[in-house]
Amino acid sequence: MDKILELNKVLDEEIKFCEKFEELLLQKKELLIHSKANKLREFDDRIYEAQKKLRELNENRIKITQKFGNERTKLSDIIKELEDQNTAKELDIKRKKIQIFAQKITIINKVINALIEHSLKMIDGSILSIANAMAQAQSKDDYYNIHGEKHRHEGSTLSAIIEDA
Repeated sequence: MDKILELNKVLDEEIKFCEKFEELLLQKKELLIHSKANKLREFDDRIYEAQKKLRELNENRIKITQKFGNERTKLSDIIKELEDQNTAKELDIKRKKIQIFAQKITIINKVINALIEHSLKMIDGSILSIANAMAQAQSKDDYYNIHGEKHRHEGSTLSAIIEDA
């Protein structure tokens, strides 16, 4: 029975953490939508730490499930083998909650990746527009010196032969 209590506890902890992790990802999505890039770095650091914690929780759950059989024992198999149907039902509900969170997190990550890709395309388009505008404004007589200062060739470009004639 200690194994079941331990499993129950780790599942509760994982569910609780998944809720927080989902909220963190939703906040990042909102920052991307509203173009608040200055706050993204902070969220990325928090997400990275949360991912580490989520991996640890998952590893803890795997260690506990191994106590019920071998290292490939699935949570659903453990639940099927339980004699206490109330406990089995409770664990199955928790297992399904974790699966739902995993699906939600996957979808949110796909949306975040699409938003980042879109942002990069917008930045690329802006840079291209600026470069094209600068190229059109630049005269062929303009040049930049070694200090990056813009200069223009002054005077005529007539050849010496035409000047003599």
